[in-house]
Amino acid sequence: QQQQQQQQQKEETQKLKEQKQQTQEIKKAEQKYWRIFTKFCNITQDQWLDIDDQSYAVVQSIKSLRYRLPIENQILQRYIHNNNTDKKDEINMKGVSMSIKDTLWSCYGNTNTLQVSNWKHHYASPDLVSSTSLLLQKQDIDLALSHDLTQHEKMMEGLRSLFSNLSEIHEALSRILDEMMKHHLHVEEDYSEWYKKSILSNKSFQKASSLVELMNELFHMMSMELYRKQCMVYLIIESADDKLLSKDDGIEKGDEGISSQLNLDDELGPKKMVNRCFCQWPFSSSQSCMDESFLKFVLSLNNSR
Repeated sequence: QQQQQQQQQKEETQKLKEQKQQTQEIKKAEQKYWRIFTKFCNITQDQWLDIDDQSYAVVQSIKSLRYRLPIENQILQRYIHNNNTDKKDEINMKGVSMSIKDTLWSCYGNTNTLQVSNWKHHYASPDLVSSTSLLLQKQDIDLALSHDLTQHEKMMEGLRSLFSNLSEIHEALSRILDEMMKHHLHVEEDYSEWYKKSILSNKSFQKASSLVELMNELFHMMSMELYRKQCMVYLIIESADDKLLSKDDGIEKGDEGISSQLNLDDELGPKKMVNRCFCQWPFSSSQSCMDESFLKFVLSLNNSR
């Protein structure tokens, strides 16, 4: 009997040691769940979402540039047309004489009009004011058009670069998700009995193991959203054609740009295309694949730790 009791005590001691060791290993497994999840959320918040915001700002810049380019081109063509005429007018303003090709161009100053009566408020001596400071010259329009075309090309190149970086970051997130899946399968296989019990009894471990599903769901949304925006970037780039300088492509009215589905077969002009992409870019758009509330919930779990 004494030997049996000693044997039972040894067995119980051994079981306690094994349980303690297993509990420690499970605790480490739980911490690893959170460690991988934190890494995933940090990259999502600090890099993926940041690049998405930068891309949205670039699209907004392209939209603004495509709105200005036709206006600048139209004014330049009008100036060239006026230069081909022999019409000359002499305008005398407070003793300052200037020669211009057409009186129409007296309305293209800094404030769209020459305010002769207000000269004294802006200049100490009106005689010091030259014609170049009062009228918008052809060189100014050339410079503005050239600058905006250069900026447009830079914005397009910047958009390509941003999405190249975004694709690399998305691939890094897929590797982190793969690491999480392998860890989850390892825990289920090696601690199958304890795992089933802990899911029912250990709320802390239950919360940690549920992070796998959250990461899977969020990554699926982000993948769909990335593909959607890659398509929009392609459409923005491909729409930069000869119509870029024409005015026959107007901005869509009402909610047309927000609600209309984008297709590769859409024959929209440069302005309409970038305007529609701009309207449908945010996560709040009806065309977005991201659930903003779910995204905030997942990121809040990471921030609360």
